[in-house]
Amino acid sequence: ASAIAAVVTTFIMGTLSDKLDRRKIFISGGYIIWGFTVAVFAFISRENIGKLFNISDTSKVVAATVCVVIIMDCVMTFFGSTSNDAAFNAWVTDVTVPEAVLALLPVFATVIVTVAFGVGVEAAGYPACFMFLGALVTICGIIGLFSVKDPRKGVKQSTNYFSDLIYGFRPSVI
Repeated sequence: ASAIAAVVTTFIMGTLSDKLDRRKIFISGGYIIWGFTVAVFAFISRENIGKLFNISDTSKVVAATVCVVIIMDCVMTFFGSTSNDAAFNAWVTDVTVPEAVLALLPVFATVIVTVAFGVGVEAAGYPACFMFLGALVTICGIIGLFSVKDPRKGVKQSTNYFSDLIYGFRPSVI
């Protein structure tokens, strides 16, 4: 579900950021909200879900918790894909000469976060790690508000949004 959310979001929000001719607001705003959605995971537990939905049956609590985690993962992925996949990657393409090192950064980040998160869970527990990681992502979004220079002018494109959305799927384009 998360992978589907990521792909669909990247197409829809990437096309929208092109249509509105803006990247910075999608990058920074997306990162800020993405951080909050990461932090929400600190509060998802069987106990909290049972209380929230007034469920006491253990198997129903577990099923509801799994559903909430999947839904929240998709919500988190929507904002992450909006900010990073659809907007940041396109912004990098707009403002730089393609470099192989940029392609490696997500791999390095994944390894670092995985190792650091594992160590953090051992030291402080899952809630603290999710709160820290969420705060870090949100801080990156706030920094982006001041540091990202968007070369686009914010001139709304006159093309049809849906035509732009399906453009990349045409056999001649592929």
